[in-house]
Amino acid sequence: MSGKRKLLGVATGFSLILVLVAMPFMATYAQAAKKPIKLVFSSYLKETFTNNLTCKFWMDEVTKRTDGRVTFTTYYNGTLLKGAESLPGCGRGMTDLTICPDAYTADRHPLSMVQSLLFMTDKMDSYLRACYQLFTTEPLLIKEFTKNNVHFLVEIPVSSNILGARQKINSLALLQHKRIRSMAMTADAMKILGATPVGLALGEVYDGLDKGVIDGYSLTDFTLASMFHLYEVAPYMHDTGMGQFGGMFFVMNKNKWDRLPSDIKEIMTQVAKEAINKHIALYEKIEGQMVDRAHKGGAKVVILSDKEKARWREAAGPKLWKKWVDDKNAKGLKGTYIFNRWKELITKENKTSTYKSAYQVFADRYGAEH
Repeated sequence: MSGKRKLLGVATGFSLILVLVAMPFMATYAQAAKKPIKLVFSSYLKETFTNNLTCKFWMDEVTKRTDGRVTFTTYYNGTLLKGAESLPGCGRGMTDLTICPDAYTADRHPLSMVQSLLFMTDKMDSYLRACYQLFTTEPLLIKEFTKNNVHFLVEIPVSSNILGARQKINSLALLQHKRIRSMAMTADAMKILGATPVGLALGEVYDGLDKGVIDGYSLTDFTLASMFHLYEVAPYMHDTGMGQFGGMFFVMNKNKWDRLPSDIKEIMTQVAKEAINKHIALYEKIEGQMVDRAHKGGAKVVILSDKEKARWREAAGPKLWKKWVDDKNAKGLKGTYIFNRWKELITKENKTSTYKSAYQVFADRYGAEH
């Protein structure tokens, strides 16, 4: 046998040995790649709450599209983490996924709170799409989530801010000195508009209205107000044009996200985008049900005229926006830049909005006052 043939034979044999040695490791790697990924989801809300249904849609679709490679264990009603604990708890790995109310942890993501500014939009669809674009493309906001050791998936909000009251308030003159349940930015808005903010938990509002402690309430939406039967003690439900006032971040622990296979990440990201339309559809359905409940309970919907809405917006909007921007700039953050980006996105998305609010649905079915 020539030297070349001997060398070739040795090389072939050596290669065969390498393949035989590597095969068990290759099989182990393949098995690891296909090994089920079990994730934990925590929510401080009731399981049937609309925002949780959107998360359930996301989880079900991820399990389906990964052929069962990813499965979920769920905890509701704050059994694992309470509302204020959701974001930091997820960052620490106490849960893999959660929805966290932005207002509870505003100091942890100050620039991201730009989406809570009032008088920017009352369209849930344009709000959601603008949020997704801003939070997934703007490095400054991505950095805020990363600092909290979470990966942003999608925003899951309630609808526009309501003004409920025992009496009809269809002008700024009638709002003066009224005691209105409100907090944070909504309290600032009410103070600017001439009302007196009163801090109460949502669960305390019914009794507060019934006992005359407050004249009205805000910092919630039509659906939640109807779920709490607030129209029984405050029949007037006003659409003042304050608009969307924040929501909940659906996030995943960053360490867990980083360890996921790339194909799983792609599926999760795609389903998160689809969750936007799903949430809108779910909310429109539940709002329709709450419209019927409120009407049956004696609610009276008041939709301020465009001219009156403009008065409220011009009186409070610019002052609220300036206060937010100045506060962020004073802290060395790029408040002006982020506000301008948000305003640009919202303005663009508002032009193509097809969302019909609960107030409009009520007006179509039962009529509305002005």
